[in-house]
Amino acid sequence: RERERNRANSVEWFSLVSKMKEHHETVCEKYPISCPLKCPKKFARAEAEEHKKVCLNAVVQCEFESFGCNKKSKRKDLARHVKSAVFEHLALVKGRVALLTEHLMKNDPALRNLITPVCPEPESE
Repeated sequence: RERERNRANSVEWFSLVSKMKEHHETVCEKYPISCPLKCPKKFARAEAEEHKKVCLNAVVQCEFESFGCNKKSKRKDLARHVKSAVFEHLALVKGRVALLTEHLMKNDPALRNLITPVCPEPESE
């Protein structure tokens, strides 16, 4: 009789441990997990979304996207791209400034002197 009780307790204990393990490995918000993007960081499952915002392996858009740069790279490689594409980014910004300048001059002629000031002639000696 005691043996049957011990056996029932063992089965119950095993079931409980098994359920706990499954809970930890699948849904537990506090369970530490490795980064799904393969960076070396570990964090609680609940922090996964926040980690993606700073993970060095997350793919991000170039900070000059709004000017027309379509480059996407891992966050850890972004600085290298920005540095190597300086002239391309400058050309994109220059094009945008020209477009905005043209728009402003068409829509507000009073700004023309501010946008294209007349340079005084150098004084002759």
